[in-house]
Amino acid sequence: MKISSQEEYGLRCMLQLARSAPGPMSLAEISRGEGLSSAYAAKLLGQLRDHGLVEAVRGRSGGYSLSRPPEDITVREILSTLGGQLFEERFCHEHNGLGESCVHADSVCNIRSLWEALNEMLSAVLERTTLADLLCYGRVQEKLEEPRRAILSEGSGAQAVN
Repeated sequence: MKISSQEEYGLRCMLQLARSAPGPMSLAEISRGEGLSSAYAAKLLGQLRDHGLVEAVRGRSGGYSLSRPPEDITVREILSTLGGQLFEERFCHEHNGLGESCVHADSVCNIRSLWEALNEMLSAVLERTTLADLLCYGRVQEKLEEPRRAILSEGSGAQAVN
């Protein structure tokens, strides 16, 4: 799985706003803090504003601020706004080889079931993780320890095939 630069930088901009909450940050402060051009930061913040995650405040002491408290904004919301999901149904129509649709579209596709399972697990993790969690180093690992143990204990019951 790859996280796009748009998703990475957008998440980082959101973290800056979470650190400065409740006051707004100027576009110049945000772009300088992340080493981004003002135009690129404005594009990201525009997308986040259009989806209700940030608010633009006009005026001399204006800028951008979070639309909700950091503990109410999930990483899943942010990444979905900026890039989408790991696996979407249209995937099979976009990777169809020489045909109009995937050759497995009308049958059981073992690979599709893998992508769907990974998407489900990743979405669950991202939905459980908030901006507030990311602000506290180590909190994400603590929150994910229980699901991680469950996955590892499931895997430990499997027999090795020689």
